[in-house]
Amino acid sequence: MKLIHWIALQFPAYTFDQLFDPKTGPVRLLDDGAGNVTIGFWDAATLGEAPSAAQLASISSLPEAQPPQVLIPYVEAAYEKSLGVAVQVNVNPGGSPLMILVDAAPATQNALNSLALWGTLNPSGTRVWTDNNEVSTSLTGAQLVALATAVFNRVESAFSLRTTTIAQVKSATITLTSQIDAITWPTS
Repeated sequence: MKLIHWIALQFPAYTFDQLFDPKTGPVRLLDDGAGNVTIGFWDAATLGEAPSAAQLASISSLPEAQPPQVLIPYVEAAYEKSLGVAVQVNVNPGGSPLMILVDAAPATQNALNSLALWGTLNPSGTRVWTDNNEVSTSLTGAQLVALATAVFNRVESAFSLRTTTIAQVKSATITLTSQIDAITWPTS
């Protein structure tokens, strides 16, 4: 990958796509199928000046791309970690705010699944919910449904982002763990 960046610096008049165009570009890269890439053609007449020290330093500091078999599990782990982050959810959207600290981890999802069903059948009944700070609050069935809905919406948004990110890894749009680290996962 660093060689390709160095080659690109040698041809400042070309865009990357023009430079490596297999029909018209001055540079041909040949892959032998065993992971060895060689320069098949080099038009010396269009060779630019030698790269500066700063350009060479920027090339040598470029991170190496990582393969999908490394990045996809990294995305999965980031997705799971994002679900474990607790956020404040208002379970009383029609009245005075009642904020509950809740994560979206699988155990929370399972507990809320049962409580949301109960809350649908008993909207004015009450159950005690213990939040992520170990604070117990008496919630109505309707409030439990609101809490579950907020958590499930968050899970759905995070799963959608996970799916998009994995597609970007597979298409080589994302090639570094630092790109995955920069993702802002949904909190609502």
